[in-house]
Amino acid sequence: MKEKEQTGTRAKAKESGKKAPEAKAKGKGKGGEKKMSLKMRLLLNLIIALVSVAAIIALLIVCGMVMPHDKHFDLVNVYDDYKFEEGEKGSEYEYHYIAHAFQGVCFIDSEYDIAEEVIGGDCDLMIRIIGIRWYKTDNSGMNIKYPVIAYEYVRIEDDDR
Repeated sequence: MKEKEQTGTRAKAKESGKKAPEAKAKGKGKGGEKKMSLKMRLLLNLIIALVSVAAIIALLIVCGMVMPHDKHFDLVNVYDDYKFEEGEKGSEYEYHYIAHAFQGVCFIDSEYDIAEEVIGGDCDLMIRIIGIRWYKTDNSGMNIKYPVIAYEYVRIEDDDR
């Protein structure tokens, strides 16, 4: 019975050029679509934001691995005691340094001896990210091991000399 009424209303509306009224279903919005709850929208926005931040961080890491950049270090010291595990990135470099920067401790590997330039003071170095390595330290009698960034020192020679 309702179908005949709706069909008749639609036919009359079509003849007059107006839109036919839609049948309203309980719990549904316009066009018979379900409305998304506020919690679901917030969750969806949060997921989108997290994925976007992760993509931006991944892009910055890839750029840091590809392009050398200038970085300021507060303290740089020679680090001869590090024992490389088999196949670990950085073992092919001859010189190894440990540096302190704003983010904490990091490793610097180099093919060149830069000890005279950097030891005991702050410096700016042209570096490139080569990976992540484990930093082991003794903190008040507790051995702590956590991942830190490993950099490669890049020497850029001027053609103007």
